Amino acid sequence: MPRVAPDANDVAVWRLSETGTTFANTGTLGATGDLTMSGSTGLVTAAPGPFGNALTVIGSTSDKTCLISTNPCPSGLEPAFPITLSGWIKLSKNLAGNSSYCGISPIKIYRTDGSWSTPWGTGGIQINTSGFVEFSITTAGGVRHIANPGSGFSFPYTRWAHLGLTYDGSVMLGYFNGEQVCSSSFSGAIDYGTSGPWSLGGLWPVGSVPAEAPPCVFADWRLANVARPLSYFQNVWNQGRLAIGESTGLTTYYRLQARDPACVTPDYARWTDTAVNLVNAPTGPCGTLGPSLVDLVVLRKWRQ
Repeated sequence: MPRVAPDANDVAVWRLSETGTTFANTGTLGATGDLTMSGSTGLVTAAPGPFGNALTVIGSTSDKTCLISTNPCPSGLEPAFPITLSGWIKLSKNLAGNSSYCGISPIKIYRTDGSWSTPWGTGGIQINTSGFVEFSITTAGGVRHIANPGSGFSFPYTRWAHLGLTYDGSVMLGYFNGEQVCSSSFSGAIDYGTSGPWSLGGLWPVGSVPAEAPPCVFADWRLANVARPLSYFQNVWNQGRLAIGESTGLTTYYRLQARDPACVTPDYARWTDTAVNLVNAPTGPCGTLGPSLVDLVVLRKWRQ
């Protein structure tokens, strides 16, 4: 099954299937949005992706690589809002407790000088070495807004996953494998600072050296000037999972939902591939909700 075709709203489409050090933007912005390699040559394209070749970050204690857009970043890659950032990633191993890596991300850098001063990121998606996924957007005045799926989220190591972030000027949503997994409500245009580059792989360099990236593979990352709906992410995942052979076995996805409607928001959802640990019950304005106050809701069953 072919991948979901790009449309006129995709200002950047990075297939990441090339060899060499330049990775073309086939979105509407064209070559202005190409990515180039920064740091050592730790990138290969031998690994298969959902739709052809994919870009591998080798990952080692000496490998410091990332791809960056033009610095400063062209304005076409800086939509105020709405915005959607999405793509495929596969972490090669569980990195929990491995402090030699700095995590992996497609993220927009706030500054052009490589400084880690706050805020250093305009927004994007990060996965740290414990498999913790963080979605973020920075608005006027350098205020950084963060959302994550919560402590019950389990990242599928050694398997492909599709991640997405949307922001429509009032709500930021995070998506994982065709499902919305978190949200954060705020308002205002995205603050791009002094227009640092987009960075994919290890974080963009402090000085001239990128931060280390763990072993992982990237494929088909896109930046759009619209906030894609849930149906878009469901379609991308359903097509992609067939392409990567994720079609055996039965997976059930669950959610913990408070019985008191006043307590139910996406922030209190806890997700897992196989079951829910009721010890990690939702918390919030209603306090800690134990098993007697929480319903186990089956969200979806699919062959995966």
